[in-house]
Amino acid sequence: MTVDLFNIEQEEFLDLRFCDLKKKFNLSLNRGWALHFIAPLLKKVKQELRSKGIHIRLSFWVSDEWFCPDGICGVAIPFYLLHPRLFRLEKEMVGKVEGGDADWALRIIRHEIGHAIENLFTLRRNRDRQQMFGRASEAYRNTYDYRPYSKSYVRNLEEGYAQSHPCEDFAETFAVWLDPQSNWKKRYQNWPALKKLEFVDDLMKSLPQLKRDPNVNWESCEEWGTLQTTLRQHYKRKCRTQGVSNSFWKNSIQSLFVNKEQARSAGAYSLIKSYEMVLAKKLSESQGIYRYQALKVIRDLEHEVKKLKLGLRSGKLETRKELSYHLLKKSPTFFEQGRHLTVR
Repeated sequence: MTVDLFNIEQEEFLDLRFCDLKKKFNLSLNRGWALHFIAPLLKKVKQELRSKGIHIRLSFWVSDEWFCPDGICGVAIPFYLLHPRLFRLEKEMVGKVEGGDADWALRIIRHEIGHAIENLFTLRRNRDRQQMFGRASEAYRNTYDYRPYSKSYVRNLEEGYAQSHPCEDFAETFAVWLDPQSNWKKRYQNWPALKKLEFVDDLMKSLPQLKRDPNVNWESCEEWGTLQTTLRQHYKRKCRTQGVSNSFWKNSIQSLFVNKEQARSAGAYSLIKSYEMVLAKKLSESQGIYRYQALKVIRDLEHEVKKLKLGLRSGKLETRKELSYHLLKKSPTFFEQGRHLTVR
């Protein structure tokens, strides 16, 4: 008899291996919770491709994160979308669930399929594609100058992701082009990004191979059933690269903010919001992370002070200085140790 994941104690749960999740608990994209959440979304995206005249065989498999490997026409789906308890664990450990609602998941899937299409038809070598988006050989930068109001890029995933690299620009543009609800011709009218969308539209129509199945070994992608990594090890490693801990922000909240009744000024959220781009720039440069990743860290704090309805303990200028100091001087420890120190 199969033991349900809901009935396992937390410590034992964290010691489960990825291969256990597949072999002992029979988790897959076509069973249980996934059958009602992620499977319909994959079906929907396949229908969107067919409606665009793209009749290809796509591979979908389970892994630790969302991604499309180089040379593969397929998309890895994160394991935490297969069961409610895994979903909650991801939220608890990381602070968010990437692709945790249908709209978000669809935007990610379309983006990753853009990479898969590039792999299938070796579009990164296409000179017209290189001229429009840039060369794929360009190195991924640790930081980049995110321009929030730029109209040269489409908006699909988090802030400025299309601006991080030519391949991400192409995948984001493809995702918007594929989305039947994007209304891209009207929405991006008079934007320089419209030229990219029109280019993708013409490019997809010009590929006669679109009706052929790709020559890809999908079985090589089915890795999670053999992974010996435990959930505890996975999150310990993942947290080293993702943001700062809740206790970090807890210290910030205690030292900088108070309840509105005690506050000199009630505008904690407004102050941070007005200062977020400056803080994100400083954090990205000091920690060597993408600007949009740094912005997420700042917005974690915005979310907390707004939820708790906090005000400022000191004046605005003093609070800005203290916030910068706290963020830049203390965050390296948390980036190094991981986001949730309960994963040990």
